[in-house]
Amino acid sequence: MKNLQILVGILFLGALFTMCTKDEEGPLIDVRADFKPFLESYIQEAESRGVKADFSETGLSIQFRPVEDEESAGVCFLGQFRIEIDRSDWNGMAPPEKEGLIFHELGHCHLDRSHLNTLLPNGEWKSRMRGDPFIDDRPVTVNNSGRRRDYYVDEIFNTNTPVPDWVNITQSYDFINDTQKHVIYEKIPDSISFKERLFLPSGANWEIELEINNFETEEFIGISWGQDNNEKSWRMGYSRENQFIITSGQDQFGTIFFKDDVDELINDEYNELTVRQIDNVCYVFINQNFIYWFDYNRQVIGTFQSIDRGSIDHFRNIRVSELML
Repeated sequence: MKNLQILVGILFLGALFTMCTKDEEGPLIDVRADFKPFLESYIQEAESRGVKADFSETGLSIQFRPVEDEESAGVCFLGQFRIEIDRSDWNGMAPPEKEGLIFHELGHCHLDRSHLNTLLPNGEWKSRMRGDPFIDDRPVTVNNSGRRRDYYVDEIFNTNTPVPDWVNITQSYDFINDTQKHVIYEKIPDSISFKERLFLPSGANWEIELEINNFETEEFIGISWGQDNNEKSWRMGYSRENQFIITSGQDQFGTIFFKDDVDELINDEYNELTVRQIDNVCYVFINQNFIYWFDYNRQVIGTFQSIDRGSIDHFRNIRVSELML
């Protein structure tokens, strides 16, 4: 029965996209091509959860906003089933961020949901429906990658979705000791920059550890790992304002983590950054304090390099080790 509902939803979607003018059969359906894949995803996810997503009686319009708006990336005109998206914001988004925006606005228009600025126990947003006014000017970032996406899609259609198990994922820095590390790359002296092509054994777990002077940068200072121009890579580091940021390769998932309050964890000179990949999960530490984890499909070949905007030594005590677990 569930599969039949999904099929009906998809067939309806095909008809929906051919309707661009109001006629005797029903209200106006006018969805710009840029937004169609994300509306299709929304309808499929709704139908798979037993939620009717049929706009034949209400109509639906999703268009770019006529003028740029610095206040919001999108807006739903309640009761009108009309959504406008800011073109500039849209063009700067990764596909999962675009999906999140369309789901958010349909959450208003279709599901009648208001903003929900509640946090999960681990400090991440409880819902994609977060919005103005934000808590203490918290960043709006929602990590829509890996297992997190399933939870956020469930929650948008069911506000009683249980707290996900992944909020309890953490790791102690001391979980790994030096006897379990086999160093495969090392660069001890202070460096302005570095770049190294590394080959890891298939199925290997590994650790990257280095010290970064993040107080002498004009824009951003950090590291990246993964094959060049590959979506399965990541970048992380500090902004000029000492915000700690993690982004995915080719911005496939966009910004997946943004921490604005790292001042209590860092000092005025070099700070140790540790990244461990264990069984397709990356764990991140600053000065041996656990900060965040994210799903990541391991690569055995990758480029490990610095990202810097400056002309002084930023990096030292760089080590990449295979973890012998």
